[in-house]
Amino acid sequence: MAKTWDAIVIGAGPAGLTAATYLSRAGLSTLVFKDKEGSNLLKVPMIGNWFAAPAGTTGPKLLRLGEQQTRKYGTRIVVEEVVKCRDCSLMSAADKKKHGVGKAHFMVVTEKSRYLTNALIIAVGMQIKSAGITNEFKYIGKGVAVCVACDGPFFKNKKVMIVGAGNLAASEALELLAHTSRVQINTNGASTLIEAGLKRKLKKAGVALVNKKVAAVTGAKWVEQVEFMDGTHERIQGLFLATGTASAVDFAKSMGLLMRDNSLEVDKFGRTSVAGVWAAGDVIGPPRQIGKSVGDGVRAAIDVIEQVRGGSYVDHRED
Repeated sequence: MAKTWDAIVIGAGPAGLTAATYLSRAGLSTLVFKDKEGSNLLKVPMIGNWFAAPAGTTGPKLLRLGEQQTRKYGTRIVVEEVVKCRDCSLMSAADKKKHGVGKAHFMVVTEKSRYLTNALIIAVGMQIKSAGITNEFKYIGKGVAVCVACDGPFFKNKKVMIVGAGNLAASEALELLAHTSRVQINTNGASTLIEAGLKRKLKKAGVALVNKKVAAVTGAKWVEQVEFMDGTHERIQGLFLATGTASAVDFAKSMGLLMRDNSLEVDKFGRTSVAGVWAAGDVIGPPRQIGKSVGDGVRAAIDVIEQVRGGSYVDHRED
């Protein structure tokens, strides 16, 4: 019979690694699945709002230290893509026997193997959707950004284009006005899906709505212009991708998890609508910030510990 882990965490960003650290420190056998593409933090060259880092830090550094810390307490991290998760209680007796399920609650299936657990934390983040613009990801951190709350200060008084046709683009544009008045939204060939109230706010703030299909973003060391499909171009100093995000939808569909506004719905403990499944980080909704994700990971992990052990959580004492 295959090993049954006390907890499996899907995702190795701030929420997932924090949860794993708490779980392992409490003595629970913990397995983390790290996506081959890695966390979005890998694309962040400077973070200026992380607690106790007045000189700033980088996304790759935070992730490296986070992995190092959780491994210290016994967490196992594997780089495998999770294909699906199965609720063992819904499996036939023959299927359970075939996979050696035993008393495990869930079976996590990857492209390489199958893993069993009694508690599952989904912390897969929110993957950035491509806008189909040549060089868009090449210039991440060099004029292309995906989060105004994170990177807005770097664009003070600069001319910025936000690519997106929905409420996300509108909200990002309005937030960016705190840093620069030179903001426009380009729906990039798509129909505008911005709700009426946000449209009124954009008009009042003087944010232009244009619709020109962007072919590429170019520049030397920093974004300098966008080139359009019709052969024209426009000089800009920043480009924000706000085309929406994709992530937890597959888990929701396969496991029957409730969603709200493209985010997994959880209670105050981080519990989803399916018993034994928790969620943390960007997948449960905004604000999509590292500090919030860390807190989500703590909350979910402590509840898992109390559920597995019974009683109230008591922090591990260092030797």
